[in-house]
Amino acid sequence: MKRYAAGVLVAAVVVVAVVVRPDRALGVLRTALASPWSPAILVGLYAVRPLLGWPISLLSALVGFKYGVFVGVPVALAGAVGTSLLPYLAGRFAPQRRPPVRPVRGRSTRYFDAAGADAAASSPRAS
Repeated sequence: MKRYAAGVLVAAVVVVAVVVRPDRALGVLRTALASPWSPAILVGLYAVRPLLGWPISLLSALVGFKYGVFVGVPVALAGAVGTSLLPYLAGRFAPQRRPPVRPVRGRSTRYFDAAGADAAASSPRAS
């Protein structure tokens, strides 16, 4: 029964991601930012952003419009880190031998086997 519930949840997230695009939602978001609930709305949007596939820059721009530069930059940075941590932690603590982690883990293992374990450390971006 859990598999069916997970399948329905994934299907619902895919439908929402296809139907609710950032350009369609911008008018609604403008109205929401003018409300007193805007901090809670922004936190909720940052929480579901990885599921919808929205760019972080969209939410950072909304924070900038709402709070200005001096307050908006730290708030947007905290939101960007928080929204990036959710998928990272899901991947970090997901079961390693089950789909969908297994194919990704296999590709990364093959990459590091071919390139060497310190390939990322010796890249120009790392220095």
